[in-house]
Amino acid sequence: MTKDPDLRTPAEICRELEIARSTFWRWRNTPGFPEPIKKNKMQMIFRISEVKGFLSDQRIMDAAVGAYESSSAKRAAGSSTQASLRDYFAVRAMQGICAHDDNWGCDVKAIAEQSYELADAMLAARVKP
Repeated sequence: MTKDPDLRTPAEICRELEIARSTFWRWRNTPGFPEPIKKNKMQMIFRISEVKGFLSDQRIMDAAVGAYESSSAKRAAGSSTQASLRDYFAVRAMQGICAHDDNWGCDVKAIAEQSYELADAMLAARVKP
C-alpha cells in the first residue's frame, strides 16, 4: 500500500508551512477548516491541498475584513469611504457560505446576494430589544 502524498499529520503541516503548533490548532478551530481524516483514535491526518486551499480563502476574507476596518477608521476621521457595518457582515456571511462544501449550491452572484441577505438579517436582529 502506497502512502497518499497529499496526506499530512499536524506536525508535518507545521513543518511544511513553517508555523507553530499553536497556530495550526488555532486554524483548526476556525469554521471552514478542513475536516481531518482519522488515522486512528490518537492521530489525525489532513489533506495538505485542502489546508492550503482553506488558507488561500481565509487570506482573501482577512484582506476584505482588513479593508473594512481600515475604511472604518477613515470614515471615523471624516473620509467618504463607502464600506459599512452591513458590508462587514456580508463579508463574514460570504466567508461562511464559501466555507461550506458546496457553497450552499450558489453561483458567484447568488453568494453575493445571499451574503447581503444574511447581513440585513443580522442588522435587523441587532436592533431587537
